Amino acid sequence: MSLRGLLLALVLAAGLVLASSPAAAAPACTFADGFQTLHDLLPDRVGDCASAVSYDPRSGDGLQLTTGGVLLWRKADNWTGFTDGATTWVLGPNGLESRPADQRLPWESVPPGAPGYLVGQVTIGPLAPLQTVGAPPPTPTPEQCAAYGLALDPADGHATATRLTLRADCSYQVALPAGSYGVRLAPEPAIGGSKDLPQTVTIQAGQALRLDVSIDTGIR
Repeated sequence: MSLRGLLLALVLAAGLVLASSPAAAAPACTFADGFQTLHDLLPDRVGDCASAVSYDPRSGDGLQLTTGGVLLWRKADNWTGFTDGATTWVLGPNGLESRPADQRLPWESVPPGAPGYLVGQVTIGPLAPLQTVGAPPPTPTPEQCAAYGLALDPADGHATATRLTLRADCSYQVALPAGSYGVRLAPEPAIGGSKDLPQTVTIQAGQALRLDVSIDTGIR
C-alpha cells in the first residue's frame, strides 16, 4: 500500500469511534425567500432541504441542496430556479414555468461572465467492518470527509484541473466556466473507489448541475 493510501486508511480508522457514537443533532436547515416560494409551489419536486444555503464568494449566488435536486439564486439578475437534473422550474415574469434543464425560456438571459456550478453530496462507507443489522450507518466525521476530494479536468485540455476537498458534511460546491469536465476522485484511494467516477459533465453558464457520488472505502 502506498504512503498516501496508508494515511487515508488511518484517517478512516481514527474516525470510527466518533462516527459510531451518537452525535449532537445538527441544526435543521430551512427554506427562505424565493426558495421557500419554489418549495411551496413544488413541494413534491423540491422535497425537504438537505443543506443550508451556500453562497459563492465571487458571484454572490446562493445554492441549496434538497432531497429532490438543487435550488439556485443568481444575485446579478435576481433569477431563482430549481432543477432535478432533467427539468428546471423558474420563477419569472409569467410566474412559475418549466423547461428542459439544458434549454432556456424565450425571456431568459445569462449575465455576462456568469459561472456555472457543480454541486453534490458524497456518501462514504462502510466506515466499520461490522454493523448492527437494522441500525443506520454511522455518519462520516469531518476528518473522514476531508480525506477525499475531486478533480475536474477541462475536456479541451487547455486549462489545469480544478481540485477541491469535501466539506465537513461531505458535500461540495464549485463554480466553473461553461464547458465539459471530466470528474474523478483525487487523490485516487489505494483501496476502494467509486462506481460513479470518472464521469464527464457539461456545465452551463448561470445554471447548477448536481452530481452525487458514492465512495466505497473498501473496509470489509
